[in-house]
Amino acid sequence: MVSLLTTALQILDQLGILEKWEQTCSNIRYSQSRDVNGELLVEDWSYNLIRARHGYPPLQGERRVLLELLYENLQDKSRTLAGKEIIDVLQDAQGVTAVCKDGSRYRGDVLVGCDGVRSTVKRKMWDLAEKEFPDAVNSDKNALFADHCAVFGIAYGIEQMRPGEYIELSHDLGRGGSASGDKGSKVFYFVEAALPERVRGDKIPRYEPEDLETFINKNADMVLRPGPNGLTMGDLFANSKNIKLVPIEQGKFNLWHYGRIVCAGDSVHKSTPSLGSGGNGAIESVAMLTNGFKRLHDECVSVGRGPHPSQAELNRLFEAYRKEREGPSSTIKTISGYISDARCLKSPLQRLFIGHVQRNVPNPAANAVLSVAIGGVSLEFLPLPQRSLNVIAPFNPTMGFAKWESILRRTLAALPLLALAILAACTVGDRPSLFPLVEESAYLRHGNITMTWNSSVLPTMQSFINFRSDGIDSPLARGNLFLTDSMYSLASVSPTQMVSFMTDFAVLYLIWLLESGRRANNFSILKFPALFAAAMHFLGAAKTIPFYCFLHYVFSSIDNFVAGDLRLTKRRWTSASLPALCLAYLTPFYLAHFWPGSLITRQYWMCAWQLFPISVALSLWGLSRCFPDTEDKDKVMNLRGDLPVIRCYVCFLSAVAAWAWISRGWADATTWGFGLFRTFLASGTAPATASFSENLLRFWQWEGVYSLTCQFMWLGYLFWDLRRAGMLQEGWWTVMSAVAVGFFVAGPGTTTGVAWLGREYVLAYRSHKDAMTREKVMTTELKTC
Repeated sequence: MVSLLTTALQILDQLGILEKWEQTCSNIRYSQSRDVNGELLVEDWSYNLIRARHGYPPLQGERRVLLELLYENLQDKSRTLAGKEIIDVLQDAQGVTAVCKDGSRYRGDVLVGCDGVRSTVKRKMWDLAEKEFPDAVNSDKNALFADHCAVFGIAYGIEQMRPGEYIELSHDLGRGGSASGDKGSKVFYFVEAALPERVRGDKIPRYEPEDLETFINKNADMVLRPGPNGLTMGDLFANSKNIKLVPIEQGKFNLWHYGRIVCAGDSVHKSTPSLGSGGNGAIESVAMLTNGFKRLHDECVSVGRGPHPSQAELNRLFEAYRKEREGPSSTIKTISGYISDARCLKSPLQRLFIGHVQRNVPNPAANAVLSVAIGGVSLEFLPLPQRSLNVIAPFNPTMGFAKWESILRRTLAALPLLALAILAACTVGDRPSLFPLVEESAYLRHGNITMTWNSSVLPTMQSFINFRSDGIDSPLARGNLFLTDSMYSLASVSPTQMVSFMTDFAVLYLIWLLESGRRANNFSILKFPALFAAAMHFLGAAKTIPFYCFLHYVFSSIDNFVAGDLRLTKRRWTSASLPALCLAYLTPFYLAHFWPGSLITRQYWMCAWQLFPISVALSLWGLSRCFPDTEDKDKVMNLRGDLPVIRCYVCFLSAVAAWAWISRGWADATTWGFGLFRTFLASGTAPATASFSENLLRFWQWEGVYSLTCQFMWLGYLFWDLRRAGMLQEGWWTVMSAVAVGFFVAGPGTTTGVAWLGREYVLAYRSHKDAMTREKVMTTELKTC
């Protein structure tokens, strides 16, 4: 059996044989992970997502049939020689000679060894290279090792498994396996068991028939499907014609080439069969070498010196090939080895992975294939098939394994945002020498001071839950005191100023909620907006917003959106975001400032507002259950299904923020001029004689300064990403000028919301400059013509 993933299938499609092979084999439609008693652990239906992303679902079929199709596709079959066994390799400065067991010799410019893990070509290459590179050769001779052994087979007449069904087994006794249904009631399977200890090199065992019989008897009880009409591994063993017990070898080699000899496939990057990546990796490596040979041949011919390359030219080609393929092959080897270990549950950590982590990872197969396929290898001198162009994750040679943008690079680039958070912590802090608000607010609260408003005496409330609880009431009462001036227009901080500030934050908070429902953020801290909302409430916006923007930039690379479904947000979550925000955040805050009845009630509303990190999260969770869960359909067939809701919500809240900003400017015009200037007239620290209200004014001024500065920088970072990816067609200065004008005219909340929404539409409708989309290929062909 051979399993091929999308990259290898694309190459077969370029060669024109994929359609014929598809007719003989089955594509995997879904997979199940079970324990050896048959209990279902995980079910994964993401293989239709793989087809939508790349155009090709994983295929499995008989190796013999694939080899026949490759042979039949050859234009000159006379160059294919069967039954030849290489016994020696000779090379000189002009070429290389393969000496065969029957006495025949064949000479050429290059010898490519694709003869498997026990490669004769590789061993002859070691002999030639040992004198010059003794350490590398000695290391490679012991690089191959085995932790497992396995039985591979094909069972016939198995009616219990349907074509395209894949079952993976694991157990805590050091054994596991898998089975795949194929056409004609065939089942491809393998059963692996952990060896007592790791063995290397020549110590890797070779098994006899009696070893196979012992292995079968020990593992026949593994259950693939329980029930009266169930299926066990014993049933597969009993219905198989040829079964073989072999060691499961893996290894990473250092010496991939020497002189005019180069190796590919299992001979230089051997992995376990857990990912079904052996054949795929071999095809990719050979395709990359073929691309290099074609370029080098054309270069030699173009300069008029014939098609024969020099040794120096071959060295450069071989080294480029090794560097390009070593990273992906090494990663696949590591991951497949870990999965083999995890399937056999060799450690508590692996038991945790199989038993718990794997159950909660969405679309594991599709995401694993994405990293391999998005930047895989294609034949450069043949056109890309139409199937690989009409996809939601178009082929992009600049992305994939070892090509993703560095997290460290993005972290270093975003340090100014982090510095802004640190600066805010140092200047808008709780230290008495700067802003003695905490101490003074505590004094006001415990001193039972009353406030006068329009000749009325309003006590500062100290308890909200009908019994004295310092753990709850103390922070709530202190928080109310910070907003007392704006609630009652007592002094410098006006209601319009605070309403504008908090409405601007509502727009940003809506973005946080939407980002938390984005598929690309499933495994990042951006998934938990309540944490940042709580930090903003207790630490202040000036410290929290820059920190969120820092993390968002670090974890929101354009690489995250190589597949169109990764931009998608969960529609049920998105649909509930604004209602939850209005219910638990905006409503209590507005009522705390404009409640027309008893003025003391405003403090109760403010107390309710302070709980918004929890109340918004609970409201969002509850309200989202009122909407249908359409994610499985959207990620394949409706990639922009969330955009109308996002557009409606962001535009509505941005309009409210613009109204609050403009109202603030008009309300403050008589004493302060336009409201924007009041935000920036922060005059450093307060004098020792400053009142609580004067300190409070400076505190909110500095909060506004840092928040606005941070959002402007953050938008610059996001649009710069789009610019580098070739997705921003508008001029850079045009975009940033529009953002700057928007900040002054409509306020930071409105501008942030509209700019973020614009980025969302760019991500949804435009492709990376290096993505091989149908439109780009057609444009290139027209230019060529």
